[in-house]
Amino acid sequence: MMSFLRFSLPLTASEVDVQSNLRGGSILQIDRGFAMTSPVPPGSYEIAYTYQAAYEGGELSYTQSFPFGAETFRVLLLSGLGSVSGDGLEEVEPATLGDDEYIQMEARDLAVGARVDLQFSGLPQPPLWKRWQRAAAREGFVSLLIPSAFGVALLSLIGYVLLTRREPVAAVPGALGDAAQRADLVEAIARLDDRFQQQELEEGEYLQQRRSLKAQALYGAGGQTPGGEDNVDAAHQPEDGGGADR
Repeated sequence: MMSFLRFSLPLTASEVDVQSNLRGGSILQIDRGFAMTSPVPPGSYEIAYTYQAAYEGGELSYTQSFPFGAETFRVLLLSGLGSVSGDGLEEVEPATLGDDEYIQMEARDLAVGARVDLQFSGLPQPPLWKRWQRAAAREGFVSLLIPSAFGVALLSLIGYVLLTRREPVAAVPGALGDAAQRADLVEAIARLDDRFQQQELEEGEYLQQRRSLKAQALYGAGGQTPGGEDNVDAAHQPEDGGGADR
């Protein structure tokens, strides 16, 4: 293995394409890169390879190794695309290729076995909606989202019950039931949510039972006051000027 031409790549490298005017041999994937088994007779030869490397948060770090050393190592980064740094790298005059200008970093006279730690930062990131779309496609995201949504819904329900307990409603006998009954109903809703999350209930049956329990928690059994009036209307019924009993 030590006699192979070896090239290091980032751990996230993919779609590697290698071109060379060396004849014979093959390309092998090795730890942290690839190797060429082609014999190298005397003379000058060219090897070019391209790849894609995934990065996160606008940053990418990896170590470029030089098993055979190098006379010159250059890193070119399109101007405005971000920044790059590394041990032993020095910034030189920008390079112009076609109509584009590149930041150019350079290291010289690298010994056999030398390594250069590269850090790219400020790299472009996809828009927020694209990142959300990718996050939604990740395994386990849906299983995390469903219980979170149910938790938020349950907290919203409890908050709504507490906020709607104004004095006029509390004065209507049996409008919301006693505290123990409401606690039982909230617990029943939570158990129902768990059953639906475990796929023990069809969606239609789940929604019907949840609406029924929610109505009981908010308005009492049957959703009406003993006098036959809806609790929401009773809560907002104006007090007459005669001071009638409420």
